[in-house]
Order: sequence, then C-alpha cells, then structure tokens
Amino acid sequence: MKATIMIPAYNAEEFIGNSLESAINQTYKGNYEILVVNDGSTDDTQGKIEWYKRKCDSIRLINQENVGQGVTRNTLFDESKGQILLGLDADDLFYPNALERVVNYFDKHKEVGFVYTNQDEIDEQGHKIGERKREECHSFFSDLVYHCQFVGHLRAFRRETAKKNRFNPELRTSQDWDITLKMVSNSKIAHIPEILYAYRINEKGIGFNKKDKVISSSVDLLKEYVKQRKLYDGKQFEIVPINAGKNIYYYDHIIGGKSTMDSEAKEVLLRFLKA
Repeated sequence: MKATIMIPAYNAEEFIGNSLESAINQTYKGNYEILVVNDGSTDDTQGKIEWYKRKCDSIRLINQENVGQGVTRNTLFDESKGQILLGLDADDLFYPNALERVVNYFDKHKEVGFVYTNQDEIDEQGHKIGERKREECHSFFSDLVYHCQFVGHLRAFRRETAKKNRFNPELRTSQDWDITLKMVSNSKIAHIPEILYAYRINEKGIGFNKKDKVISSSVDLLKEYVKQRKLYDGKQFEIVPINAGKNIYYYDHIIGGKSTMDSEAKEVLLRFLKA
C-alpha cells in the first residue's frame, strides 16, 4: 500500500466527521488507507467513525482503552500499512490535493524522510482566520527547530523513518516537537511550500487550557536536546520562553546573558509568529 492517513481520536465527535471527509475526498488515485485509533473516547467518536467506515472501505478503525497521545501515535506508526505516513488530527482538515502532493514529493526525493507543509488556520466553525507559510523559517531550519515548533502541520514520514523514531508516551505535551527533534539527527527533512492543511484553532485544546504546562514541558524538552547534542560545547545555558504576542511563544537560548539566536533567523521567526 502506498500511503496511510493516520488519525488519532479522543472525544472528537464534534469534528471527526469533517476530518474523515477531507481524508476520503482526496484527488490522489493510488492505493491508500485511513487509519483511525480511537483512544478510549467517552463521547460518540466511535459511532461517528463507524458510520463513515460503512460508507468507505478505505477506513480502518482501532479502538483501545485510553492511553494518551504518545502511545496512540506510536500505535498509528506500528499499525499503518502505507509506505508514506501522513498525520491528520481529528479536528483538522486535509485539502483535496494534500495526499497527491506529498506522495509525489516523496517519489521525486528519495533521500527525504520527513516532509512538512504550509497551513491555513480555521476557527471552530471552519472559517479561515489566518495562514502559516514556512519558506523563510525552513531556510534557518537547523537553528529555529531548537527555538520554536514552527513545523506545525501537515507532517508526513516514510515508513522507515517512522520505524527509527518513537513518540514519548511519558510526555503529556510537546510530543510533536519531540518527534521532530528526534528526526533532525537521523532523517533529511524537507518543506513543501504549499497550503495543504487546515489547522483548527480550538479553545478547548491543550494549548489554551494548559499553557503553563506546555511552556514548562517545552523548556525541559529543549534543555535535554541541547545537552544531548552538545550544541554549546558544554557551556552553561538557559532556555527562556518569550511571548511573541497573542500568547504565542518561542524559546530563546541564553549564554552569559546573551541570546545565541542568529539575528536574521530571529527576524524571520518573529515575522512568522506574528503573521
């Protein structure tokens, strides 16, 4: 099988139908599956998925007891049958050409193991409220990936890349940033400069309700990777969260009272965050 669209779902009955419809209505003509892992939802998420499953043979559903995002995303990696794996959150949307563009990119760039794209941002009613273009950030990828989780959505992987990397089930936040930082050391990462994904700004999400925990987890995560990869040759450093506006944060690295971030990279990042 060529590709798998992977959807982790927990209490997602409000939006899972829209998400599945976007996965079903792809322009890609090749063989692909839609794999959904229902992580012990207590609402009607399972019922909604099963309704769509009866309409579409490409949908495969795994129901499990609630074990959290990290374990669920690893289950998606393990159970996917495709050679190209694309992540889709249960409240977000793929645009119709997303799968086609991503598969074609991997086919033409055999050395690439991880791909990410641009995205729209939509509100809870599905209306566009903004967009995130990452071309400039990608040109400073090796620096900015340690300062901000700018990669966002859509994220796609070769199967062999996924096998080399795992989500950390002990993390309650920052799982996506953690997997990106893992892949930096063992995969070639590329960017498709097209808007192929719609990310729903959901005020019920963890980013809104547990901001302090997200910040604390991100600081701890970055400290670990900076030390592990000896980015500053053993020098003492500090990770400082900076509010770039509208409660959007990046994380500066301070040595001897001075930022280590390249000035041009910082300008690019701030433009991106304030868009």
